[in-house]
Amino acid sequence: VVPTHGGTILAFDWQKDTTLWKFEETETTQEIRTSPAISDAHIFVAPKNKRVLAIQRDTGAIAWEHVLRKRSEASPVVAD
Repeated sequence: VVPTHGGTILAFDWQKDTTLWKFEETETTQEIRTSPAISDAHIFVAPKNKRVLAIQRDTGAIAWEHVLRKRSEASPVVAD
């Protein structure tokens, strides 16, 4: 999984040398400078638009989002 400064997130299968999916939001696109956190089912990212996104790991679709009070300058973390 590779987030970009253009706000796109790409998922690859490095063993098969293929792109699995591409996530792009056209309305609220913001750069992603932080590292993603990855769980069994989701990928968590914090773009510069005051949100945390949970993206389904297998499809690249948004599972949920949470609006923050301020922009996040830190990478998300998965615990427990």
